[in-house]
Amino acid sequence: MRSVVLELLGEHGFHGFGMRDVAARSRQSVANVYHHVADKEELVHAALVELLEGALATAEATLAVRGARERLRALCTDHVARLVETPAEAPLWRGAWPPLREPQRRRLGVLRGRYIATLQAHVDELCGRQGRRRAADERRVLLLLALLEGAAAQLERGATPARIARGAQEALALFLDGALPRSRSRL
Repeated sequence: MRSVVLELLGEHGFHGFGMRDVAARSRQSVANVYHHVADKEELVHAALVELLEGALATAEATLAVRGARERLRALCTDHVARLVETPAEAPLWRGAWPPLREPQRRRLGVLRGRYIATLQAHVDELCGRQGRRRAADERRVLLLLALLEGAAAQLERGATPARIARGAQEALALFLDGALPRSRSRL
């Protein structure tokens, strides 16, 4: 049911679908949907938490990859692959939450923050910190996320892993071209 919610969220936005749409798409009765969750906000929140926890788990798994460049490349490729398969994920990385209750928004914010911190650690390891200005480091990571979102937007759902990897590598190369000194920017 959560994958159905993510599909509907990506296709119609939060206000563009209701519990009847979820029930119809998941081939269940509306009563059965309400048996599992109290309301649409709870269902959307559960789907987004599952999505962000999955993203965080794969991001943390990239720590096993050898080499700073390879770790960052693996994380970027995974990020683009997830955005291609689940376009509803893209607004979350920009901090655009559906209208959920405050505790739900905080939970999503914590998961997003952990993912961004993991990505930032990979970027800092490869590129170095920008100094004492934490905001500059965070903007740099948000720029990388935007470049990866742009790479995913050019690909269609079901794109081959090679096309996804190429799109992620091109976005990462563009990012590193501006983030690294000229002598270190080659992938």
